[in-house]
Amino acid sequence: MSFAQPTTGARRGANVDKLILYLAECGISLSKQTIYNYVQQGNIPYRRFSGRRKGAIYFDLDKIDEWIDQDNSEQEQIDKASELDEWKAINEM
Repeated sequence: MSFAQPTTGARRGANVDKLILYLAECGISLSKQTIYNYVQQGNIPYRRFSGRRKGAIYFDLDKIDEWIDQDNSEQEQIDKASELDEWKAINEM
């Protein structure tokens, strides 16, 4: 299930400010600093325009959609495992 909201027109690229707005439309609240931390840690898909370390950061919203879906899928697996552990604990009594 995709949480990303489809938009019309060109939607391929976004800077940090546009990414924050896009994520908010998807129900995800991240600060600018958190996004920069994710970039530094390699936890979010991005590219740099100039290729240099200090170049402008660019986010492909199609890749961001995949990132959101992957993150949600991983969280669902964690939730299911937690539910299974709770079920086992209850039924072992």
